[in-house]
Amino acid sequence: MMLLKGCGVSMPAKSRLRPVFIELGGHVIKADIVASEADEPARVSMKARERGWFPYRVRFDDAQAAWIVSSFDRVNPPRGL
Repeated sequence: MMLLKGCGVSMPAKSRLRPVFIELGGHVIKADIVASEADEPARVSMKARERGWFPYRVRFDDAQAAWIVSSFDRVNPPRGL
């Protein structure tokens, strides 16, 4: 975690929230999840699990400035996939 120093007070630097995309069966969809770019992949994986996804790989894509979660399936998949 980065700390900002100013006026003798240290405080954590704010990280930007980034979208999370789910990669599922050749499709990539935007999930209703956001995560900080400073989050650990395990934390992003847990957020996806809380929403019913079954992630097996999590990575941050610098080109898209987004998290990509590869998932096997979902408990209740959205329609249209």
